[in-house]
Amino acid sequence: MIEDVKLTQHFSFYEATQSRQFPGLVETNRRVGIQKLPRLVLGACLLEDLRAVLGVPLEVHSWLRFSELNGAVGGSTISQHLFGEAIDFSPLGPDNYESIERAFAICRNHLYAKELMFGQMIVEHGKERNSRKHWIHLSLGHPFRPIQKCRQVLRYENGVYTFLEQMDLRPWIL
Repeated sequence: MIEDVKLTQHFSFYEATQSRQFPGLVETNRRVGIQKLPRLVLGACLLEDLRAVLGVPLEVHSWLRFSELNGAVGGSTISQHLFGEAIDFSPLGPDNYESIERAFAICRNHLYAKELMFGQMIVEHGKERNSRKHWIHLSLGHPFRPIQKCRQVLRYENGVYTFLEQMDLRPWIL
């Protein structure tokens, strides 16, 4: 049994490695997770920043997934979740289109204003996961993702991804 540790003030290793859909796969996920601890801490720091700007606790739906768990939830074979570099979350509160769109706009504006590095931020609607139908996907950026593919903002709705924008990369490109 692997002990829980705090990654940051509000986020823990257990939270990063849990699976409500497939609880039988949790211990395997935690064994894999120990190797990914530094990446989990970086993700937790981003979440702390967004938690503060949103002013409410965040519910983590999916974070680190080892390959069997990733396949079980229908994740991409190249998903950053496989490395602990992506997090699906939503603010505590109602699970509806309007509430997640409002949170998405606040997060987007904050990431832009503070010039924070991230990979992709996607507002997702329609795929029910862990009893939620709306959430935000956020992944770590460079060096975990090619710099040219960082700070991308997308929307997933009705089975279709739509590219919305790529935020300015000049602070990171010489």
